[in-house]
Amino acid sequence: MAALLALALGAAPLFFQLAPGVPQTVRYHVSYTFHDVTGVAHRLTGRARFLPSGELEAELEAPVRAFSSGNAARDGDALGAVGADRFPTVTVRAVVPHDAQATGKATADLEVTLHGVPRRLEAPVEIDWQSPERAHVTGHFTLQLSDFALKRPVLFFIPISNALPIDFDLTWSAVPPA
Repeated sequence: MAALLALALGAAPLFFQLAPGVPQTVRYHVSYTFHDVTGVAHRLTGRARFLPSGELEAELEAPVRAFSSGNAARDGDALGAVGADRFPTVTVRAVVPHDAQATGKATADLEVTLHGVPRRLEAPVEIDWQSPERAHVTGHFTLQLSDFALKRPVLFFIPISNALPIDFDLTWSAVPPA
């Protein structure tokens, strides 16, 4: 509510970045025939801004090579599957409706680009405004690998699940005025 009041008074910051020095996390979950695997990336860049409409527009980027499951052979297979040499980053562009100015739940419109293929989807997000200058954002969405023209890695001749659940935990901080 403090963020909303500050915006109404014209004092809230308009531009944000991923907060330096704060762990940022994106996790993916892969299901194989006999077990599940979680990979994680912390090396992310991001920027966001409030639009005149009050919506929040954000862009997040991660090097594909930043994701690690803790198994080099499995990660190598994943890098080959997503064509990491040709498509070195995954990007997410998000627009969160005007209720992004208040703490609580919202639905973000996302455009995820993986393997050079953009796809649109919606994702529930939870925004916790810790102050008008700092927000903690968490959420979850599921990608379908087939939507990105990806050849799924196989284990014992059985491809991994087509569903790729993604969780994110990000902290944004205001960028000082120039």
